[in-house]
Amino acid sequence: MKRLIDVPKNLKHQLIIYLLYGCGMRVGEVLNLKPENIDRAQPCIHIKEAKGNKDRTVGISTKILDLIDRYLYEYRPEKHLFNGQFSLRYTDSSINQFLKRYARQAHISKKIHAHLLRTCYAVHCLNKNADMGLLQRAMGHSSVKTTHHYTKMSNAHLKINTLI
Repeated sequence: MKRLIDVPKNLKHQLIIYLLYGCGMRVGEVLNLKPENIDRAQPCIHIKEAKGNKDRTVGISTKILDLIDRYLYEYRPEKHLFNGQFSLRYTDSSINQFLKRYARQAHISKKIHAHLLRTCYAVHCLNKNADMGLLQRAMGHSSVKTTHHYTKMSNAHLKINTLI
């Protein structure tokens, strides 16, 4: 993950990677994110109408919050936090394309896609002894059984370095 995170120089791409991996967000949640969903006082992100039409809140680090502030200043997004080149919303295919490109540049042979970053987040949290119930809520899972699935993956499989 560290190698992948270090490759992009594009601020928008950096921030998307940080949200997928550093917050465990689903790609659709990142794409639907609006500037008003960022709560600097907490600091957290309020995810509205996520999978299953559920709302949830995820914490964000000061590093990610600083990136968001820089991004908002430089990009001045309209409706959604991440506008596309020709539309008001970025697409999941664009994210997966740049992830593949950055993986090649980082000499990562594993097939990289947006959901894998969320998986890495969950596995890395569990490897750092995160509480299963708290992780379940952070991931937006209805059942702890879904979250428990991540315990089957090992550090050897997803080479852990550090969470953001």
